[in-house]
Amino acid sequence: PEVKIEGYFGIEAKRKTVRVTAKEIDAELETIRERNSREIEVTDGVSEMGDVCTIDYEGFVDGVPFEGGKGSDYPLKLGSGNFIPGFEEQVAGHKLEEEFDVNVTFPEEYGAEDLAGKEAVFKIKLHEIKLRELPEIDDEFAKDVSEFDTLDELKADLKAILVELQLEIEEISGLCTEIHGDEWNEINTVHSQDVLSLIQQKINALKAESEELNADSN
Repeated sequence: PEVKIEGYFGIEAKRKTVRVTAKEIDAELETIRERNSREIEVTDGVSEMGDVCTIDYEGFVDGVPFEGGKGSDYPLKLGSGNFIPGFEEQVAGHKLEEEFDVNVTFPEEYGAEDLAGKEAVFKIKLHEIKLRELPEIDDEFAKDVSEFDTLDELKADLKAILVELQLEIEEISGLCTEIHGDEWNEINTVHSQDVLSLIQQKINALKAESEELNADSN
């Protein structure tokens, strides 16, 4: 059936003035910087927080290996928080092919009840260390990642994009508020990244309601 959503004709959404801060622009630059980083294999020295370390590991509780506690050639970024607290910090400071122990305690709220709150020892072998090299944010960076010749031009472009995005979000959310009243006030307290998702959910719900109405009328 044809979907018809009525009740929005003639409603004008007022465009608000939005402000983009230097902090927001810097955050976008950092995202671009992260995307353009490269990994360099470390052949000398020791692992450091932020490095990606390829390890073999096997965990023991009271000297007995436990299910799910063993892995081979696992790429672990130190500082990612992928492993239980205290694990990654102890992988730092070791050389290639070094074997060592990591001593940790599983959190009380750990998902596996048989391990929650228990002390464990992990046997580790470190096979590979890669450090992440981030480019300097300067004019050369701007040339490499965009059509612009200077960092100031790139920043200006990012600011314009962020302003337009926020204006579009304000316009769409304002229109929805005009149509649906207080039901849409909640989006003002939600992080902007979630706003479009909420709007899309509402549009989908409206379409579903219209389809039901059309089906009932046929």
